[in-house]
Order: sequence, then C-alpha cells, then structure tokens
Amino acid sequence: MSGVKASLGLEDNVDRMTYKELQARRDLIQKRMRDHVGH
Repeated sequence: MSGVKASLGLEDNVDRMTYKELQARRDLIQKRMRDHVGH
C-alpha cells in the first residue's frame, strides 16, 4: 500500500482519503505532467 500512497504523493501516515480528495490529487498530478511535458 505504501507504493500506492507514494505514487499519489501521500505520506505513509495518511490512512484514508475521500474519493473527492483522490480525484483532486489525480487531477493535480495530471496537470503537473501536462505542464512538464509542455515545456
């Protein structure tokens, strides 16, 4: 599970997050990837 948390940028002490928080985190990561690729 720590690998999944790491891929989402979460620390190991985060036990749960809501689906909405997960979606927001995913959107942020995708935006960073687009910004990085675009440069």
